Amino acid sequence: MVPEHPHLCAEDKPFCMNDIYQEAGQPPAVFKRCVDEVTCNNEWYHESSDMAQCFQYDPSVYTDDLVCHLCCHGDGCNGQLLPAKEHLYKP
Repeated sequence: MVPEHPHLCAEDKPFCMNDIYQEAGQPPAVFKRCVDEVTCNNEWYHESSDMAQCFQYDPSVYTDDLVCHLCCHGDGCNGQLLPAKEHLYKP
């Protein structure tokens, strides 16, 4: 479920996260949420940041099972499916 309108994240969850879940042969499911730094560090930085298929995601190219978490900071940073590289979280 992707929110239609932007909303502010709470102070305890100041980062934005796009979650992409794709099953082989199916269209991707995308979820947007606010997260804290621990979640951002664990799910994006440690689990997804070294996977080219995540930070260069293209559903027409990557058609196998895939789970990606993309975490960013800044107003509207996750407005697009893939946040701009300069807004992606780095510890």
